[in-house]
Amino acid sequence: MGESYLHERKLFSDYASLMIELKRIKELTNLFLSGTELPIDHFPDTRHIYKRAAILESGLDPLELIQIARAIKVAISLRRFFNQHKETYQECHIFFSSVWIDKTIQHHIMRCIDVDGSIFSTASETLFYLRKSIDDMRDKIQRKYAQLQRRYSEANMLMDEGVTIRNGRLALGFRIEHKYEVPGVIHGFSQSGRTVFIEPYETLPLQNQIVDLEIQESVEIIRILKNLTEHIRTHLQNLLNNQALLQHFDSIYAKAKYAVAFKATSLPQVQPLCKDLLPHLDIVEGHHPVLLHQRSNSIPLSVEFTLERRQLIISGPNAGGKTLALKTVGLLSYMVQSGYLVPCSESSTFSFFDQYFIEIGDSQSIESDLSSFSSHLDSLYHIYSQATSKSLILIDEICLGTSPSEGGAFAEAILETLKERGAITVVTTHLDSLKLYASKTKGAENASMRFDNKNFLPTYQLQMQIPGTSYALELAERKLFPPRLIQTARQKLGETNYMIKKLATSLSELIQTNYEHTKQLQTKESEIVQLKSELEFRLSNLQEKERKRQKEQIVQTKKMLMDAKNELNQLLAAAKANTSSVQTLSLIQKDVSKRIQHLSKEESQLTEVQATEDLRLGDKVRMLNSASVGTVIFLSGSKITVDMGNFNLKTSVNKVIKVAPVPTPLDKPSLSYKSTRFETDNLNLFTLDVRGITSKEVINKLEAHIDKCLLGGLSFFKIIHGHGSDILRKCVGDFLKKESRVNSFRIGDEGIDGSGVTIVNLTE
Repeated sequence: MGESYLHERKLFSDYASLMIELKRIKELTNLFLSGTELPIDHFPDTRHIYKRAAILESGLDPLELIQIARAIKVAISLRRFFNQHKETYQECHIFFSSVWIDKTIQHHIMRCIDVDGSIFSTASETLFYLRKSIDDMRDKIQRKYAQLQRRYSEANMLMDEGVTIRNGRLALGFRIEHKYEVPGVIHGFSQSGRTVFIEPYETLPLQNQIVDLEIQESVEIIRILKNLTEHIRTHLQNLLNNQALLQHFDSIYAKAKYAVAFKATSLPQVQPLCKDLLPHLDIVEGHHPVLLHQRSNSIPLSVEFTLERRQLIISGPNAGGKTLALKTVGLLSYMVQSGYLVPCSESSTFSFFDQYFIEIGDSQSIESDLSSFSSHLDSLYHIYSQATSKSLILIDEICLGTSPSEGGAFAEAILETLKERGAITVVTTHLDSLKLYASKTKGAENASMRFDNKNFLPTYQLQMQIPGTSYALELAERKLFPPRLIQTARQKLGETNYMIKKLATSLSELIQTNYEHTKQLQTKESEIVQLKSELEFRLSNLQEKERKRQKEQIVQTKKMLMDAKNELNQLLAAAKANTSSVQTLSLIQKDVSKRIQHLSKEESQLTEVQATEDLRLGDKVRMLNSASVGTVIFLSGSKITVDMGNFNLKTSVNKVIKVAPVPTPLDKPSLSYKSTRFETDNLNLFTLDVRGITSKEVINKLEAHIDKCLLGGLSFFKIIHGHGSDILRKCVGDFLKKESRVNSFRIGDEGIDGSGVTIVNLTE
């Protein structure tokens, strides 16, 4: 069905329809490239079946009905598959969303008919009864024949003791001499003539009953098939719609398989239809699909036709690839407009053409009294009279079969007319006059197939703006023609013409070398720009991550400080009776509040880095959700203009983010205690109880505790040594006097602690 669909289709003339077709093929191509296959084995061809079903009172064959059931199953399976993957294959999902689903037809067919086309006995009660009756009757006949075999065998009348079938009837093989002794119907003789096959009269009623039942069975089967066909006929329009979808999808499936096999998987850009806009054609790294399929090292072709350049004159040596280049341009354009993916870069651009005019090859005919040139003129006249501004014209070796002077003049006249109409035209030629025409005519351009002058081999590379030479004498010399003959030809060509040709060749090589160097520089420049963009993007990401990290750290620290402040408030409420404790905790509370204020200020400063009101001319900004970085060159309220390098971008300030310098690390906490997790256990650092231990243990414990306090950021703590005999107090005092990390110390205030504690102030 798909093949028939493609034969009937014409070129797409609607942009939306073409793009939908190409997207569907692209989705299937991606599916096949992923190694996935569709949940179907084939597309049943139901076209002739539905035509028969449309005839009233008709009944389809069992196998035709099976085909319909399979077609319904295929349609349902495809709809279910693409519905399950609608996010990945959106266009294919939409395509099958209109599939008509009614499993009753499929169910009825499969309930009545086996896949091999046989009718199930359960298809109807009548058929079940008839087949059971036939089986019972056949059992009776078998028993009856068993009796007859025993009787005639005992009488030695049987030649063959088996039951055979003759003319569709059961019979016994009797000796020829008994053919008139057995009452019955003779159905034939053996090849030897010694055996006669007779159906005994005793079995006739039974066999007649079987025949009658079989006739009834056939009538019932016909009735069942007619009923199934009638059921199909009532839903025929829906089934035809399904068939149209499957037929179209079969062609899409084939195009996708072709795209994978021929490496034609690119979905290029297509210029929308526009009445007043001339077609634009830009093929980037395009391949002839057949050549690419045959040779993995196929040389890509790049050529562009713009509003200013509508004609391309390709020249160069024979077997250099001129005609192949011309065919590639035409074939890729025609494929895209026919709804095919093509082997080229996805940055290529194709357009809609109203007609394709192609003049390639020799069409001479003895019968029609046409020479090659006469036939060529007929084709040129057709092109001249029919071509429009929206046509694509391909002419191989224009006006070759006549004198170069007359042919060149006539070809120029034709090309000038086509250029005035605005048609895109590609011609190949050896005529020097056309090379000159392309060099002096606005809208036309020379091109040539590059030739390896050292090895005298074609490279199949199209080079723009450079006319080619034929290399006829050089190629003849390579074919081992005598040097004298070559020299004579050069003399006849003229020394001046020969030198001009050599100069043109040298110039062509120089231009090609310059072109290649320029292309390499452009490639490196592009790589540098891309690398710069990536580095700026990474730097911007690092800066943004650093700001986020610092803000998160500030928020986390503020939360810890707020938790600590709440705990201190609870401790203050619980320590009202102890004046010194209240003073100590009040000090801590003030420090906590001061730190919270400091962190709030730091957070505000970090937030302001991203604020748009700080933007100034010359600031670097990055587009949101993009790696592109530019420079602010204009500011007016919420409007902003950014220099992106190759273009200026007008946008609003809320769509950019300032690329700020990496902020310096936060200042060291000014608190007199550790600014990590402020847990209740850290309050134990404020108090050191040395009661009940020896003087030596006191010294060790004091040294360790001072280390912990300094590491934790505490500037003071309290030592509980008790009253007793004042040995511990004296030991503590002696140690503190010598400790350089201690700024001062004093005995506790009057109150609960009194002289039983010592308050220590550490060096900050």
